[in-house]
Amino acid sequence: EGSGRRGESGEGRGGSEAGIYGRFGCSPATRRRSVVVDRRGLGRLDTRSGDDGCELRVLTGPACQDHLAATWQRWAHARSGEVSRSDAWWHLELARWDRTPSDSAPAVTVGCRDGYVVYRITPRWDVPSGSGRPGHRLEVIEFVAVDPPARRALWAHLLDMDLVAEIHLGDLLDEDP
Repeated sequence: EGSGRRGESGEGRGGSEAGIYGRFGCSPATRRRSVVVDRRGLGRLDTRSGDDGCELRVLTGPACQDHLAATWQRWAHARSGEVSRSDAWWHLELARWDRTPSDSAPAVTVGCRDGYVVYRITPRWDVPSGSGRPGHRLEVIEFVAVDPPARRALWAHLLDMDLVAEIHLGDLLDEDP
């Protein structure tokens, strides 16, 4: 939005294989990765991070969209080249997140002042032999943390989830730990 007023120009492309575009003088501006955190065998984790002022709460209704949009805006402004999201985008995306696959629970949005995470849990009651625990799968749909305290609080929430064996993040930025 502001780059045009500042006289800046930019271009965004999506490619199937970024490495082949080097001959044209292009290179990836950002990298993302998929991560699976296997919690089986870890036992109980100490996820207490102290009093960092990041009180988590479940977000619902119109206040949810307002919080997500405002938090995204603050996060995106700190990231060169990140795209903006309109109210229409948020409306459509939240409706998409609300559609629940037949084998999953509804999406849950948890947030604090400087971050949020949207996730869905797929129940898996078929306990692997000898584990004694269900193997529920938690899929992170979106994870946004403006600062380290928010990142710690949101990760602590995910890691402290009962009955979850695996946490899947399909779109984690390379600079995220």
